Amino acid sequence: MIINWYQCYATFAVSLCIVTSTMHLAWPSPSIPKLLDGSHTLKLTSDEASFLTIISLCGSIFGGLVAGPAMNRFGRLKSILFSCVPYIIAWLAIAFANHVAILFSARFMVGFVDSLAFTAVPMYVGEIADPHIRGLLGSYCAVSMIIGMLISNAVGLYNSIYTTALISISVPVLLGLTCFHLPESPYFLIMRGRDDEAIKSLKRFKDPEVVQDEYKRLKESIEEEIRNKAHFMDLFRVPYIRKALFITTSLRCIQQLVGLTSITFYTETIFSEVEGGISSELWVILFYIVKLFVTTFASLIIDKTGRKPLLFVSLVGVTLSLFCVGIYSFLEDADDIDMSNYDYIPIIALFVYIITYSFGLGPIAVLMLGELMPTNVKTYALCFVDIVFCTFGMLSSLYFQKTNDSYGLGVPFVSFGFCAFLSVGFVVFFTPETKGKTLEDIQESFRAKSKRKQISKK
Repeated sequence: MIINWYQCYATFAVSLCIVTSTMHLAWPSPSIPKLLDGSHTLKLTSDEASFLTIISLCGSIFGGLVAGPAMNRFGRLKSILFSCVPYIIAWLAIAFANHVAILFSARFMVGFVDSLAFTAVPMYVGEIADPHIRGLLGSYCAVSMIIGMLISNAVGLYNSIYTTALISISVPVLLGLTCFHLPESPYFLIMRGRDDEAIKSLKRFKDPEVVQDEYKRLKESIEEEIRNKAHFMDLFRVPYIRKALFITTSLRCIQQLVGLTSITFYTETIFSEVEGGISSELWVILFYIVKLFVTTFASLIIDKTGRKPLLFVSLVGVTLSLFCVGIYSFLEDADDIDMSNYDYIPIIALFVYIITYSFGLGPIAVLMLGELMPTNVKTYALCFVDIVFCTFGMLSSLYFQKTNDSYGLGVPFVSFGFCAFLSVGFVVFFTPETKGKTLEDIQESFRAKSKRKQISKK
């Protein structure tokens, strides 16, 4: 397999946007305990802390409304570069906040910009990557998410909120420096009629002998899509687009329904409740290190094994581990059952959860966002999916906090387990295999299946 190293560099550079985004996302895990126990300048109540945790998701819902138009007007790369400024401002606000309203405002702003990051980066990577390594490069977005969470927890657990925020500013600064000289996506440039710039971009991203053929292929494909200019409602009116939207939205919702955001926000809290042998802080660091290695390994094999087998095995493992933690919690809460000799069980189950989640559902749900949707509606689709994803994340986090406070870990974990079990069927019957296919091949397959279905109905 021949790898274009400039595509790899560009993927690494733009993925720093995901790193800084998920550093903000994971910030509550090490910081909320400090805000609750009074070790920071500001002291929050439990309700304020809960609201502070999910307010970034509220911001993402609103941000999703403008992310698509912004990318269509300014481009994928400029949208990524723009995100540096609010991310830096947010870290400064967190560092020097002297009122809880400043923290709320910073978190809301971060969520607003996250919609831009999680829409622009997968789209940019999907449009510059060769088909035979698109899985490798596309799944690096998921690796970047883990890197951001690991950095946020590793720095935040052992430093003050003030110090953590100032250290974290370095990541969006590095993002701006590494992305400044990258070319824009050739897809976007051709869509905007900037053909000379598109050819220059292709010369940076593709081997010289295939540039003209690649330009011709993209030009014909995009002209066809422009002739069939799409609107937002085409997401629901056009059968093959509606099917692609259903699959991508469902995969992202499944991530939330199996506890992604809840466990991210409350990682330290969960390990504090199931602590066995070593400190919860160390368990958290080990948790994200394992997640990083597994996601990286998945990105290396995803183009060989395919998407669907990894998704299936991933969800089976997630189901079993969630049920294991939930059942253990129910038994531990029972007055007549002594579980003190089995406190290693939830620790092992949580690590099985993160291992199986990270080599399948984690990277593939993000990767397929850039693969399944046609170019002419991709911005609309990615923004819609992001809004739904954040809405489910907010509801999932609230559900976790309320049920955990009232009934313990058993109820939320068993609930997430049932959702994971039902999701196995979705993967088997509805999720397509996209391994080794160009973006155009994928769209043609969806169109052909839609036409056959319409003919069979007649």
